[in-house]
Amino acid sequence: MAKILKTKNNNTETLKAWIRKNGAWNNSHTIFVCITCKKSFSGSPSEEAKFCSRKCYYQSIEQQTGENARNWKGGRSTNNKCIDCKKGISFASKRCKKCAVKLMPHMFIKNRPWLRTKEVIKKALRRRLPSSLEVRFQEIIDKYQLPYKFVGNGEFLIERKNPDFININGEKKAIEVYARIHKEKMRNMSIEDWKKQRQEIFAKYGWEIIFFDEVELNNEDSVLTVLKGGYYNS
Repeated sequence: MAKILKTKNNNTETLKAWIRKNGAWNNSHTIFVCITCKKSFSGSPSEEAKFCSRKCYYQSIEQQTGENARNWKGGRSTNNKCIDCKKGISFASKRCKKCAVKLMPHMFIKNRPWLRTKEVIKKALRRRLPSSLEVRFQEIIDKYQLPYKFVGNGEFLIERKNPDFININGEKKAIEVYARIHKEKMRNMSIEDWKKQRQEIFAKYGWEIIFFDEVELNNEDSVLTVLKGGYYNS
């Protein structure tokens, strides 16, 4: 539907008719040449069109990479080097990432011991909600009335290590539930190394730690066998 305008004399007319009568647009076109395909096409003089279609526009963008980009400034070249190690870097940088990190030792948690105290860890974990695997294990506890409780909110720590569940019948047993997909992403440590590290820490204080992944939690019989003293693969 055409847009309706109201003039000073209270007369109504379409927008296109008003523009034609007042000379704002005389229905003339300008011939342009597409930058990509060099094809001629017509358009409004005010458009200053450069491309005949979206296809040509996107093709032009794909070609504007590296040295073909309009704002290319040399990129990584020998003309710009890190002021510390003299390694070639991009034009906008003064230092490479490796040297820049050395200037910020205060950003490493190992250099901020106040963030590694038990009090700070407990405060951080207190805000954490149980994961889906922890909720699943809690359901098994409730269903079979097992003597374990959730402490993954920082309630219980051994050398800054916080297990997910502990035994409440006096036995020094801790439970860790984990998703393999997340543990496999740990830096410089495999799942077996992670388990071994935690086992050694807990063993120093006479604790036994039991691990369950997402697959094992789906087998309630296996979980019950392990918690009642059966064989488990740690």
